[in-house]
Amino acid sequence: DVRSQMVSTASSSKPYCLKYPAQGSKSYEDANIPVFRLSELYLNAAEAAIKRNDIPNTRKYLKPIYARTGKDLDAVADEDINLDLVLEQRRIEFWGEGQRFFDLLRNNKKVIREDYLSEVPNEAVEFDWSYYKIVLPVPNHEMEYNENMVQNPEYELH
Repeated sequence: DVRSQMVSTASSSKPYCLKYPAQGSKSYEDANIPVFRLSELYLNAAEAAIKRNDIPNTRKYLKPIYARTGKDLDAVADEDINLDLVLEQRRIEFWGEGQRFFDLLRNNKKVIREDYLSEVPNEAVEFDWSYYKIVLPVPNHEMEYNENMVQNPEYELH
């Protein structure tokens, strides 16, 4: 898998992502590249299908993802085709792209972190999904542009 070339430990003993380095610049701020891949379409469709308990279509959308990585989806039993399996594939596919938090938020799943960084205790990464600051406010310019826009709960337009 070519993604293994996108991991570096050059500046620390912990791996970090070099997925989309800036071109012609050493600044990662210049590497803000919007990316939407076919694999994301497949995984979005698989997530929608599994939420309808549609195992045949979930398999159909996961099959190209599994095939590309050399795994055999046919070896996975129907009872093991579930939302956690789809979310695990999303975690692997979108590593380093910042999608995992939103996948967990959207599916009301607990954030689980291993003791990866000893200075951040595990208690610090458990979220109360009902806390209003989990969802950001709609930007003021968007509120001003559309008079029908409703601000997210608990935020006020200043």
